[in-house]
Amino acid sequence: MQKKKLGLALGSGAWRGLVHIGVLKSLEENKIKIDYIAGSSVGAIIGGLYSYFGKANEVEKIVKSLKFSDMIKVLWDKPLHRGEGVISGEKYDSFFRNIVGDVRIEELKIPFVAVCADLKKGELVRLRRGDLVKAMRASSAIPVVFKPVKRAGRTLVDGGAITPVPVEPCRQMGAEIVAGVSLYGGVFPVQRDKKPMTRFEMAKVSRFLPLKTLADHDLEKADVVVEPKIEGEDYGLFANFVKNKQVIDSGKMAMDEKISELKQLLG
Repeated sequence: MQKKKLGLALGSGAWRGLVHIGVLKSLEENKIKIDYIAGSSVGAIIGGLYSYFGKANEVEKIVKSLKFSDMIKVLWDKPLHRGEGVISGEKYDSFFRNIVGDVRIEELKIPFVAVCADLKKGELVRLRRGDLVKAMRASSAIPVVFKPVKRAGRTLVDGGAITPVPVEPCRQMGAEIVAGVSLYGGVFPVQRDKKPMTRFEMAKVSRFLPLKTLADHDLEKADVVVEPKIEGEDYGLFANFVKNKQVIDSGKMAMDEKISELKQLLG
């Protein structure tokens, strides 16, 4: 039996978040109990679903069943011609509500927190109560792309903008040992085979510079650092959710390498 409580901090990183499923599979196979989960952006989506089901294969089945047409249906929402985003998020809500219903965070199998950023106040916001689907969307509401989620006078957007790997929120829940999973470990150095970057590639890669710095800062507070190396690194947001699902294995391999260290810390 584990002597210490384990918290899992699942980081932001768009389609790379598929590796979180592999991390969860590794922990399950090694019979390591997860006591708390904190998720930022895609980490909140995978973490929220896992906290609901309690089984990695249930989350994996959802992801592996997705086709590109399904992604378009979820993302091609009612356009917003004015205001705070391009996508309203209504279809996003409907998609996940068909999976988990109207479950509240406090009803989940595993204690969970979704991390967001308050766009107007510039503050970290932790969602530990209330509707799970709304919390998942708030944490993954990429500014400009998705309309922010309004809650209790706050304007909530993607948690990755403020804490890409929510180690501290996880520890504040009660975790004695925290494993932080960063999705930016394989972004740099950029591999280009002597060819210069195009301006478009420069623009895409440059947005990872502050995210990598923030993630590294978060990981300084983690007891175990997991940074999966993703083959065929790509810098897009959504497409690889359907065309690169083998990255789940990258997450499992990365967690497998840390299992002995984690077991020793947990006692």
